Formats: sequence, structure tokens, C-alpha cells
Amino acid sequence: MGISSAEIVYADEPAHNPVISDHWACGSRIEVSPEIVASFHPTYVHPAKDKLPAFVGGFVKDMENGGVYSTIFVKEADAWKAFAVQEQASFSNIYVHAETGRAIFFSMISVEGPGQSYQVLSTRDGFATVKCGEVPAPKTKLDTLDYMQIRSVLLDAAGDGSLDGIVHFSEERKPECFTASSKDGGLNWSAPAKTDQCIDSVVEVLAPFDEGSGPVQDLRSLAR
Repeated sequence: MGISSAEIVYADEPAHNPVISDHWACGSRIEVSPEIVASFHPTYVHPAKDKLPAFVGGFVKDMENGGVYSTIFVKEADAWKAFAVQEQASFSNIYVHAETGRAIFFSMISVEGPGQSYQVLSTRDGFATVKCGEVPAPKTKLDTLDYMQIRSVLLDAAGDGSLDGIVHFSEERKPECFTASSKDGGLNWSAPAKTDQCIDSVVEVLAPFDEGSGPVQDLRSLAR
């Protein structure tokens, strides 16, 4: 005798416990767990120096649904703490001033579509506290794949500064250059305006991470 569909009992699908929380926002403290560390993809590493502790910047990726979140891990005594920065994003630039304990992280959405703005996370005290701000979209027409690349950031001791960027357009348009200003130590910036001073060649402040470097090795040991 056959079995009717009403008699078939289906096992429940195992519930997916998302790595990325709906409650994360820029500056949120993330509970460091083996699951978070195992899902973390490092792209920048900075050793402890002067007033800056060792830190690793990259993104957490949820392998189940493909979601990503730009994230920073910071060494604190014998432990690590972590901060979320931006959903569906990765870091484009990181600037540091180890002598004063300052660091500025620029993060941008990495899905298809123009990068309308940069999320900025900044610390002035070696990550004891962090704050979040923004670089608005440049004042020009951006098509689907167009975005402003940050090429230079200059700040003085008072926290006043300037930022230079360039847009290489996906269509046949001449690149356009922009400048923006900050009055709060690089946290918030004016909307980038066009300039004839075009900076399109810079020395990277941080190099891609070394697979065998200390902070990365230390961090990955937590995933085991």
C-alpha cells in the first residue's frame, strides 16, 4: 500500500544562524567569537606602534547569503575587540598617525551601483573610542560603475584637513578631480567639489596584509 503525502513527515531544515547581525551599525562593538573570526577576510594589517594598538581591517562575510560587512579587529591586551563599519562594503583607504593614536577608515558599498558616499570610522585615542561620519558623493553625474577614488588625505594638528579624489568614468568621459574639507579631524567632509589640481598617483599608507604577520596569525588562532 502506498503512503499518502499527508503521512510524510519532513525534517526541519537546519536553521541558519547568520554571522552578520541585523543590529550592527557603524561603530557597533561586535562580540568576537570563533564564528566571526572564521568568517573574517583581512585586507589591511597594522602592527602595534606608539599609541596605536595592532589592528586588522577587512570584512566579515556570511557564506550562507553572501552578505558582507567591513570590520576592524583591534588587539586589546591579551584579547581582541571588533567594530562594524558598513554593510555590503569594504575598505578603500586607511590612514593612520601612530604617534597620536589616530586612524581613519574609509569604507564604500561594494555591490553594483555608483558609490554615492564613503562611510568613515575614526579614532583619536587608539580605539578607546570610535566615531562615524561621511564623505558625501562628489558633485558630478555618476553612472552605475562610477565612484570617487580617494587619493590623498591631509590633516593638521587642529583637525582641519583636505581630501583629494578622482573619478575615472566608465563611459568615455575625461576623469574629474575633486577636493573636500574637514573641520573635525577627518570624520565628516564637505561634498567633494571639482578642482584642477588632480592627484592620480599616491603612495599607499598600508600595504595588503602579510599572510604570516603577527596580528593576523594571532587573530586566526581564535577560529580554531
